[in-house]
Amino acid sequence: MFYFGIVFSDENKNCNMKIKIFSFLALMLFAQFAKAQETEFKDLLSLFVDQKYEKVLNKAENYTVGDATKKHPLPYLYIAMSLYEMSKIEKYAQMEEYKNAFKDAMKYTSKYAAKDKEKKYVQDFPDYFINLRKDLTVEGDIQYEAGKFTKAKGFYDCMVDFDPNDAGAHLMLGLCFAHSKAVKESDTEFAKAKELLVSQTYSTDNEEVKKLLKSALITYANELGDANDKKKAAEWMGYANELFMDDPEWQINYNSVTQ
Repeated sequence: MFYFGIVFSDENKNCNMKIKIFSFLALMLFAQFAKAQETEFKDLLSLFVDQKYEKVLNKAENYTVGDATKKHPLPYLYIAMSLYEMSKIEKYAQMEEYKNAFKDAMKYTSKYAAKDKEKKYVQDFPDYFINLRKDLTVEGDIQYEAGKFTKAKGFYDCMVDFDPNDAGAHLMLGLCFAHSKAVKESDTEFAKAKELLVSQTYSTDNEEVKKLLKSALITYANELGDANDKKKAAEWMGYANELFMDDPEWQINYNSVTQ
């Protein structure tokens, strides 16, 4: 009730109560929607398991533009995984729409990673990320050895998108930037790699990530050795010597910069 612009206190109490009830109901609805949304994405899982990749793409793309689902990471991940599988199938390689399926899988993996800040779904799909990392490493190394550092950077960049603690990928990015004369970016990546190695917070949860770390450190150490900076080379290899001390290839390279 209003009287000269003043609301009586009992009406204020009623108003506050209505606001509280509305807020509670809104939270309940949001929680129910979130649970239902997780259930809805089982349609993508079912299609993916059945290898109906084009149907996965169609359904998942609809989720990525829907107001209620476009911020959820899973549709982007299902698109990435489907494109990755399609990149290995000959009939898709012959189709104009899917001839760049692997690169598109990289793109959508990075989009997924941007949505999943905690990278919680990486653990739910270990085979995908291990196999993708393996292929990214191979492609990145091929481009790096060929001196195509800009192209190589894209493969290592994708790895740090879904695993920010991948010290080997950060180190290879630093090398790519260094060879491309991008000093600021190079320093940033070297600093990140060093931070992870010194604090021992770098990823070691699978063999592929350890292989890249070993390869990256040996590559960097050899380049430093060629530049007559064996002291710095020994310093970098020393950060992970305990991890690889039983590896014959590692020891040969480690001894070459420490003796």
